[in-house]
Amino acid sequence: MNRRFFCALSTALLCSFFAVTAIAKDEDTDPVALEELADDAGAVWQTSAEDFIDANESSGFSWLTEGQHDSARAANRRLNFLGFRVWEAIARFESNRLCELTFSLYNRGDAGKLDDRAWEHLLVSVDEQLTRWANAKGVSFKDEDRTSRATVKRKSWVKEPHRCDLTWSYTIQPGSIEPFRAEYVRVRLTRFDPMQDPRRMMYGPIVNKTKMLTILDLKSHVQRLPNGDVFIRGIPMVDQGKKGYCASAVAERVLRYYGTDIDQHDIAQVADTSAKLGTSPHVLLAALRRIGSEQHLEVSVHYQFSEPDLTSLLDDYNHRARDAGKSEISLASSHYTRLSEVFADMNPKLFREARQKREGTFANLKAAVSKYVNSGAPLAWAVYVGMVDEHPEVHGHGGHLRLIIGLNERTSEILYSDTWGPGHELKRMSLSDAWAITLGLYTLEPRNIRF
Repeated sequence: MNRRFFCALSTALLCSFFAVTAIAKDEDTDPVALEELADDAGAVWQTSAEDFIDANESSGFSWLTEGQHDSARAANRRLNFLGFRVWEAIARFESNRLCELTFSLYNRGDAGKLDDRAWEHLLVSVDEQLTRWANAKGVSFKDEDRTSRATVKRKSWVKEPHRCDLTWSYTIQPGSIEPFRAEYVRVRLTRFDPMQDPRRMMYGPIVNKTKMLTILDLKSHVQRLPNGDVFIRGIPMVDQGKKGYCASAVAERVLRYYGTDIDQHDIAQVADTSAKLGTSPHVLLAALRRIGSEQHLEVSVHYQFSEPDLTSLLDDYNHRARDAGKSEISLASSHYTRLSEVFADMNPKLFREARQKREGTFANLKAAVSKYVNSGAPLAWAVYVGMVDEHPEVHGHGGHLRLIIGLNERTSEILYSDTWGPGHELKRMSLSDAWAITLGLYTLEPRNIRF
C-alpha cells in the first residue's frame, strides 16, 4: 500500500459526526440576561449547587453529569451577557457552592468563522460594555503566545464583590488563504478576592498548572464494586455540543481531572481542530505534547492504527467477504478519500470478525486498560463508531475519541465515557467489541509518576 495514500486516508480520523446531545428548544420568551446573576450583594457565590439549578433551570442550566454535581451547562439562543449572545454557559461548583461562571461570547466551533473586522468590532464592543458594567476600565495583562501562531490575551475588571476576566485568542497563519483566524472570546465571573486583585498584578493572573499529583492521589479515585466493576470516579464531564470537538473535549476532561483549568477551545486552537472534520491524530498528539509540556504531563501512545493494520484488516475482511458472498473492499477505488469511508463500506459483522482475529494486540489492549485504570489514569480511546451496538444508541458512522475509565475482568467489559453530557458518563462494552473498533489508545501522564 502507498504510505502517502494511507496518511491521506487517516488525516481526519479522530472526528465526531454525531449530534447525540439533546438540542435545546428555544422558547418564545424573553432573553436571559446572565449578568443579572452577578447581584450587588454577591449572594450568588453563596448559592448551593442544588439551589442554583432550581433557580436557573428555566434558563436551560442542567447538570453535566447525573450523579456528580460539580458543573452545569446551558446552551440555547436565549442566553446573553450584556447584550452579546452566549453560545455556552458553564457553572462550576466547589464544596457545594458556586465558584465560577464562564460564558462563551464567541468560539469558531459553534459560531463559525469571523473575519478580522467583525472580530475587532466584537472585542471593542465587549470591552466597552464591561467597562460600563464595572464603571471602571479593565486591566490588560501580558499576552501569552501558546505557539508561534496562537496568541492569548487577557483583561480583567472588578465590580465588587465580583471579578470579571475576559480572555480571547486568535491564530495567525502566514501564507494561508485566510491568514487570520478568530478562535474564541469568553468571560469568566468569579467572586472578587482582594489577595488576587488584578489591578495590583503586574503580569496578570497566575496560569493554573497541573498539581504535582502522586500515584496515591490517583489511586484514591479508583472505585471497586462487588459486581467486579473497577472504574475511576471524579473525571469532569465536558459536553462537546454539536461540533466535532470530541478530541479537544476529551483532552479537557483529562486535564481538568489532573487539576488544570483549561478549555476545549484552547485545545482546539492548538490542535487545529475543525468543527466539521475534527482533529488529525498526528496534529492532536503534537498539540497534547505541547500542552502537556506546559502542564508537566507526558503523552504515551499504547496503540495507533497503522498501515500494516489496514493491510491485515483488508486481507482478513476480503477473505470473509468472498466466503459470505459480500463485496470486497479495494483501495484502488477512487472514491475513498478518508479511512472512515473505507470502514463505512464494510459489513459490520465481517468487520468485527476480521478485527477480532488479531488476538495478540487485543491482549495488549486489555493489559494497558487494566494497568492504567487500576492506577487511576483514564485512557483516551480512538474508535470507529457504528460497527457495534452501543447503549444508549449512537446513530451514524465515523471516527471518534472517548475515554476508557474502567474495566470489569469478571464480565470481560470495558467501561467508557463520551463527551456528550448526561447519560454518557459511564457506559460499557465487551472487550472483544471494544477491540474491534479501536483505532488508538493514549494516556496523558503526570511526569513525576511512573505507572
